[in-house]
Amino acid sequence: MRSVLILLFTLSLLGCDDAPVENHNNNQNTTHHSQQNNTTTNNNNHNGNTNGNTNGNTNGNTNGNTNEATTTQPGWYDDPNALRFHIVINGGTFSAPAAALAAARAYPSARILLIEPTDWLGGQATSQGVSAIDNTWFDPAAALMRDNPSLYYPQDYLEFLHRLGTEPGAPGEGLSPNGTCWVSRECYDPRTAAYVLDRMVERHPSITVKKLTVVKDVYAVPTTDAYGNGSLIKAIRLIERTPANGYVPFSNYLSQEIVDWYDPASSYEYTKHLYTVRAPQGRELVVIDSSETADIIVLSGAKYSVGRERTTEKIAADGTLPAMDEGGT
Repeated sequence: MRSVLILLFTLSLLGCDDAPVENHNNNQNTTHHSQQNNTTTNNNNHNGNTNGNTNGNTNGNTNGNTNEATTTQPGWYDDPNALRFHIVINGGTFSAPAAALAAARAYPSARILLIEPTDWLGGQATSQGVSAIDNTWFDPAAALMRDNPSLYYPQDYLEFLHRLGTEPGAPGEGLSPNGTCWVSRECYDPRTAAYVLDRMVERHPSITVKKLTVVKDVYAVPTTDAYGNGSLIKAIRLIERTPANGYVPFSNYLSQEIVDWYDPASSYEYTKHLYTVRAPQGRELVVIDSSETADIIVLSGAKYSVGRERTTEKIAADGTLPAMDEGGT
């Protein structure tokens, strides 16, 4: 949910038209069978990293490994049928709908694209089966937050919890009765949660959802701003797939599925559609990477690091961070 805070910073840089926005919501792939400045943000389920801040992944400004972006204008950039959006959110993890909802409220006229490679929004909280929020019974800090939820939790999250137990027509078993789940007070059926997230997002006509869609390529150009040298994302190339020949997604092994996802050619299992995404005329894209794999960060050429600090490492008295250790715990 940290994406809500990050997006507020991002949107302060974004100027959007006041014209009404057509409803582009696209949930046909849903199944329940189981702006003048450009910002790239890796906004995973738990860790949010903003462009220009001293910590985290940025659009070309932090220490780490460098990947070459597509800096020569590719042929697909001038696609006359390019989709035009102010904000692109890659990866429908638990933080991604939060970012989309915050953007829709802050700037109703902004056109927002939410991309998800699977057919469920929610990431770990739904399709990955971790349907138990980290809110334990005996943690004093958790108890403090439980007693004052409106002070500690975003409103969208509280609505999400409420609707898990009350959403009419939702599949699954809903919210676990209080006290019946030992690991958390908030345990629920992932099918119910995916359904609720869909309903929360689709009530905003400015949000377009493309499920079963991956980022294939990114066109970025070098730029310099107050934070230093970086990359400005000008366009994103997407592959959207539609199940074909009666195929049910994820019937194959995931290793087989992923190879097919990123192949632009249609297969027996999927019909593929390629899209170019650019900002409206006179604008620049605001990009938030909420994916599990940070595809846009890598493809844009942004500098980044992999891993985390060892649990035994400490920050020095002068604030110096410990040396990076890939062999850490």
